Amino acid sequence: MGDVDRNSNVGDNQTSDNIEVVDTNSNDNDDGIEWTRIDSTDEFGSIDFMSLMFEDMMKFSFMNIELGYDFYNVYAAVKGFSVTSPIL
Repeated sequence: MGDVDRNSNVGDNQTSDNIEVVDTNSNDNDDGIEWTRIDSTDEFGSIDFMSLMFEDMMKFSFMNIELGYDFYNVYAAVKGFSVTSPIL
């Protein structure tokens, strides 16, 4: 998966070159939340996992469930807990 840059400052609608912030208003979504789409584990290095709060995590969208699981697993490791593996 590669190293995670825990000192990066991506968050609060900031993006790296690989992360796309999606305005859900353009998709006729009522909640007005901007979703951040993650398409590969390569994008994890540009996310400051240490400063992410649970509410921030709810704003990410993943290409597939395995990618979402990998993302949460990195988040868990940075925050000091572990995740059990579901059957994928």
